[in-house]
Amino acid sequence: MFPWLASGHLIPFLELSNALAKKGHTISYITTPRNLTRLPPNLSPLINLIGLPLPPIQHLPSDADLTIDLPSQHLRP
Repeated sequence: MFPWLASGHLIPFLELSNALAKKGHTISYITTPRNLTRLPPNLSPLINLIGLPLPPIQHLPSDADLTIDLPSQHLRP
């Protein structure tokens, strides 16, 4: 699983991961290390959490791992 970096995508992808794990599938859930700390702790042992750091991007805050982390001026053209 590689959810879009928006809070509305992290939890639904995690719920899908849990449903698939209940059926016996091993899941790799990939997101940024900071986003991994935002996930609930009650995960199936079949879900492997993988932290993939984002490279720095010019004109964006270094701690913006979700769209909600962006200041409003970054969201407006």
